[in-house]
Amino acid sequence: MLESLLDIAASAARRGDRHGLRPVDLSAMVSRICELYADSAEDSGHDFSWSVAPGVVFEGEESQLGQLVANLLDNALKYAPAGSMVRLTLAPGPELTVADDGPGVPEADREKIFERFHRSANVRRDAPGSGLGLALARAIAERHDLTIILAPSEKGARFVVKEQTA
Repeated sequence: MLESLLDIAASAARRGDRHGLRPVDLSAMVSRICELYADSAEDSGHDFSWSVAPGVVFEGEESQLGQLVANLLDNALKYAPAGSMVRLTLAPGPELTVADDGPGVPEADREKIFERFHRSANVRRDAPGSGLGLALARAIAERHDLTIILAPSEKGARFVVKEQTA
């Protein structure tokens, strides 16, 4: 938990700082992460699939961007029950979407879930987690001039990460 808090603070402090950013092949990175998650998803009974556009390159810190993707997948696999669908797409832009058909997030929590230590009202109190994953994902996104939102969806949750618009 302390490490996550430090990561959030470090990312927030470096927001807009382009120092240390390098071209990252997001297509290759996201594909590797999805391949790593495929076995876990199968073991937990999730229908996990991904679609990654080739050649999507973005200037950033690969380890942080990987953490952002991993946090979104962790949440989808943690909160969507077995038998649920989890989908990841990466399109040019870049635009990354992680969607599931689980219980979703109540309207009152849709923005609060990005705050440190906040856990949605529909999360079982005994469910693992500290309420830091999405706060860290947002801090990483903002550090890279990206935005992360919980987009409207008919069922479940759909997180979208893309470049901020002016």
